Amino acid sequence: AKVLGLLVMHHGSQIVSAHNGAIEALVQLLRTGDCEGRKQAARILCSLSVENGNVVSIVNAGAVEPLVQILSAKDVKGKRWAARALCNLAVNAENQSLIIQAKAVEALIQLLIANDERGKETAVWALCSLAVNDDNRVLIVRARVVQPLVQFLRTGETSGKGVATRALGLLALSPDNHDAILCAGVLAELKQVLSTGDTAVKIEA
Repeated sequence: AKVLGLLVMHHGSQIVSAHNGAIEALVQLLRTGDCEGRKQAARILCSLSVENGNVVSIVNAGAVEPLVQILSAKDVKGKRWAARALCNLAVNAENQSLIIQAKAVEALIQLLIANDERGKETAVWALCSLAVNDDNRVLIVRARVVQPLVQFLRTGETSGKGVATRALGLLALSPDNHDAILCAGVLAELKQVLSTGDTAVKIEA
């Protein structure tokens, strides 16, 4: 998988189109490989999923479920790559439904409350991508995402706070979510951000 990863890094989707079955093989490695193999497969699929032309192929190959399963594994870097890949795949509205059905939101929340700061930021990005779709917003809040997002605003890295604020803003577009957002103390955190936060974060707040 490392050799394929290097080729993808330099040639992108060309290497996949030139070798039919590469995506399917990577998904199989996600399902049955050892810890290192699964991590490398998630990393390569993440790189491939940056290109829109690969997104549907990756999902059709059955990548969503094993990517979500990696979010619950022990390998920290594997979790990051899986979350990034899911974030990229979520640009497609149809994919978002599959991602949510695979219990990705719950797994991303666990990553958000873990001790890995980079993992937390990656989880925030993925959750924000899923919250773009109006149909997903109530489901995401029902999974109890609001309090972890507010906690990230309080203690997370500055580079991710703007995304967390954006995610809360998207979730707030659904009136059914307002009580949960207000009860989580979001107003106090937004006031803090506006008074002392980074300029880019203030814009989102």
